[in-house]
Amino acid sequence: MDRVTGAIQEKLRRLKYNYQLLFHPEKIEIPEGLSKKDREKRVRQIYLDKAKLHQRLGAKQFQKFIRKFDSYKYKFIKKVIGEERVLKYSDASIEKWGDQQLKKVKSPEEQQKIMEEMKRAKIQVRNQLKEERSSNYWLGVDRRIVEFPKYLISNKRIHQACLVRNGIILGGCMIGSFFGLPLVPLVVLGGYQIIAGFKNLQCINNQEYGLARYKAMEKAIVKRNMRQMKKEHDENQDLIKDIRRAREAGKSLDNLDDILNCLTTIESVKQFRKLLVQGIQPGMVVNLQSQNLEASQLKMEHSLPRETDKTLEELIAPPLNQTEEKPAVAVKK
Repeated sequence: MDRVTGAIQEKLRRLKYNYQLLFHPEKIEIPEGLSKKDREKRVRQIYLDKAKLHQRLGAKQFQKFIRKFDSYKYKFIKKVIGEERVLKYSDASIEKWGDQQLKKVKSPEEQQKIMEEMKRAKIQVRNQLKEERSSNYWLGVDRRIVEFPKYLISNKRIHQACLVRNGIILGGCMIGSFFGLPLVPLVVLGGYQIIAGFKNLQCINNQEYGLARYKAMEKAIVKRNMRQMKKEHDENQDLIKDIRRAREAGKSLDNLDDILNCLTTIESVKQFRKLLVQGIQPGMVVNLQSQNLEASQLKMEHSLPRETDKTLEELIAPPLNQTEEKPAVAVKK
């Protein structure tokens, strides 16, 4: 009897744990008295468990669909719609958003921030066209890796709203059939809502999968991102000097021609060309504060083991052609 009771309690505990993993991982109880290091390990393990659960619900399989969908979508954009037309429309949309936001600003700092966001948004559209991948699903399309969760959360909210709409329309179809409305249109419309609802559920599941993996490796991601930023800063000193000199002189740097006109040495031109080839925004490198970056990196070096870099590569940025179904990081049962 005790064994049966124990088994039932264990199953209930697992059900509660899985429910919390899906909807409220932050509410999972962590034992008191743990050291800071052990507590961080426990939090990391929770998010690894969450990622594994979403993977079992189909997240990794759905990524194959997303990859193919992105491939067809961007081929259609390039061959049928045309990149220039898409960029013209997206730039106009971004500028319209920016104009609306600029009307609300109360300080020069806020104005500068919005202008930078507009530039980054335009660059991001071009990055997606170049790589034929959506920044809402794939880490690294936006090279500011620490911004990745924002894309996931934004996209998840869109699909959640779509899922609610699917439910409302499907419910309307069922009520309509009850009152004797034509059955065939209702079946077609209702059937589409079921398919669309499943797609939206899997998109949400995929976003949660990505967020859980990111959360599990957040410190390692920040560490690697800072190290890469410092490397780019150190490798582009000539370019940085020329651009800063132009800014201090009040020159416009809103487009490529403006930046090229301010370059004074061959090394600056080479560094600028290299950044363009790599798809990195020059302003992101120029704006780095070396001393703050070095201090932050030094703090990270002491708080995070080196071996996490390899785990980070395998967990966060798997190869695009990866097909194995095993999780990149083993999760303890």
